[in-house]
Amino acid sequence: MPPRTAIVAAAVVAAALVIVELAWTMPLGPGVVQLAVFVWFALPGWLVARRVYRHAVGGRAVALGIGPMLGYVACVFLMLYLWLLGLRSWPLLALPPLVVALLAWMPIDAVGREAELPRLTRRDALAAILLLLLVPLVTLLPFANIGAEVGDGRAYRAYFTADFVWAMTVVEEVSKGDVPPQNPFLANEPLRYYWLSHFLSAAEFRIWNGRLMAEQVLIANSIGTSLLFVGFLFVFVRHFVASTGAVAAAVAAVFLANSYEGVHQIYALWRLHAPFDLLRTLNIDAITRWMLGGMPVDGLHRMLLYQPHHLMGYASGLTALLLLRQVHDIGRAEVALAAGVLLGLSLLFSSFIAIVLGAAVAVVYAIRLVTAADWRGLTVAAVSGALPAAAAYILANGLRYVEGGADLMRFGPNYVALRQWPLALLLSFGPMLILGMGGLVAVVRERRRDVLPVVALVVVSLAAYFLVDVPDMGGVWVGWRAGHLLFVSFTVLTAIGLAWVARGGRLVRTAGLGLAAALCLAATPTVAIDVYNAQDTSNRAEASGFPWTLVLTHPEVEALDWLRANTPPDARVQVEPWCRNPATWGYLPAFAGRRMAAGLPIAMIPLRPYEDASSLVRDGVYRANAQEAWAVAHRMGIDVLLVGPPERRHYDRIEARLDARPDLFPPLFRNASVTLYAVAR
Repeated sequence: MPPRTAIVAAAVVAAALVIVELAWTMPLGPGVVQLAVFVWFALPGWLVARRVYRHAVGGRAVALGIGPMLGYVACVFLMLYLWLLGLRSWPLLALPPLVVALLAWMPIDAVGREAELPRLTRRDALAAILLLLLVPLVTLLPFANIGAEVGDGRAYRAYFTADFVWAMTVVEEVSKGDVPPQNPFLANEPLRYYWLSHFLSAAEFRIWNGRLMAEQVLIANSIGTSLLFVGFLFVFVRHFVASTGAVAAAVAAVFLANSYEGVHQIYALWRLHAPFDLLRTLNIDAITRWMLGGMPVDGLHRMLLYQPHHLMGYASGLTALLLLRQVHDIGRAEVALAAGVLLGLSLLFSSFIAIVLGAAVAVVYAIRLVTAADWRGLTVAAVSGALPAAAAYILANGLRYVEGGADLMRFGPNYVALRQWPLALLLSFGPMLILGMGGLVAVVRERRRDVLPVVALVVVSLAAYFLVDVPDMGGVWVGWRAGHLLFVSFTVLTAIGLAWVARGGRLVRTAGLGLAAALCLAATPTVAIDVYNAQDTSNRAEASGFPWTLVLTHPEVEALDWLRANTPPDARVQVEPWCRNPATWGYLPAFAGRRMAAGLPIAMIPLRPYEDASSLVRDGVYRANAQEAWAVAHRMGIDVLLVGPPERRHYDRIEARLDARPDLFPPLFRNASVTLYAVAR
């Protein structure tokens, strides 16, 4: 058993690295305040979880692993109601934890009555704290180089111009205060996106009122969310595996050794006698898409880098599934109600994930209650669990997440997923697939019925991977979400397999663990290359239609800052979307905080309305004469027209045409790169 001093030392090192990362990316004072707010939001979850598990052996330790993430989710959800009541200042950050903490004095301990929990020890505490070091290991340099000042401007690595810049866009828009938020890419439409996961960042950005940039607020909350999820995942896996070492090894592997795409490309370059420097020009964790034309799956390390907001929905839904492992009598109304609440929260924070996890929960309920012929329990569970899930669905509709009647999911063979699928699965999931299958063999041989929730999640996730598609996303979107749930499932199965091998004879143990180490070692290049590329803002090469590093030149930054300072927050500023796609699709909403009448955003479904509006801007404004351009711009509600280098390259004499009619387009701002024109009223 490790001494307490070792645990304290590890905790101090982890805390110091987090402070260093915050200090590297933002002013230390505001960074510490951001961290304090995050801890404040997580704290009531621990108190509530302690109440739920107060009659269970080991409840306090499990509550510390699971509770903070759920407390954070609950507090952000409660913020929405205070926001609707008009609370938009610092009390908005103080009140939600106090309200959520009141649950700890309610009779919610009935949910965890007779719960079967792992008995966590100091060894588990040390392992969990050491695993937290994965977060700064993966994110420190990439986060430090978001918006890095370089010689010719401000640099953003290409990956961040997709996911991170999208997050900046959502934060900028939600912070304006409209509920539902307006769509910054389509005039007179709501933002049809599950934006609640960014709500805390948006509220803080509004409250800071310019003292922190949107990316700085996002970085602080991203670090906190990632830390909570790593701890949550450790405790989640520990419920199924008694060996602390096996669990720690599996969790470390899923973040650091999760794909063979890196070693595949190293071998390919070696065989072609090509320079290894070409690895800098690859989206290395998407080789299955780029080289095989198959389904891409992002490793879990990318969740820490680009999409930590999804982790809130993941944790909520996974806790609903975990509840079915902890409780024997799952037919009780209070258990089903708790599972429904957790799935409902998951739906509001990461909608597709909630659907997959909800299906897995339903499978477990059906198998356990039907085989036990517990028809009454099945009926009670169905009604109790459906009520909060239905309420969440109604709320999501009220928040206008989804366009009414939109075809958001299509069922049937996903032909992208079926393309070279054996090789694609092996490359995407690497050792987690191989070791996970070994763990599944151990589950069958040992007749582990307690692993049913994980097996159900594997089956449902694979079904979604191969049989579901999302329109306008090229057949690949499902792979990211279903792939992450498969990674979580394979982490549990890998830990089971490692523990099984460790219990074998000396020869079996030596050979098995040696093979597992070799399999994982071969997968480390993917994460190493990916993390290096994510922070490499010196790469100015071109990818498929966009630069690997987006550089906002000094004149562009000056123009964007001018817009932020001199136009109202609800002003619509327009660029020509087609000539900027896909390099700077989020240019104005993310970097100037201003809406567009038409744009081409990623991940918006259906895409056709955005394409139609962008075509109208292209043909009716930038290609037309000044009189026609004014009429179209006026009709679309455009307040300011921007002409930058892309517009000049694609539209000959565009500035001369607009300058000739100052009565229609009076110039507002001009520098070496950007000209801004008002649209006269």
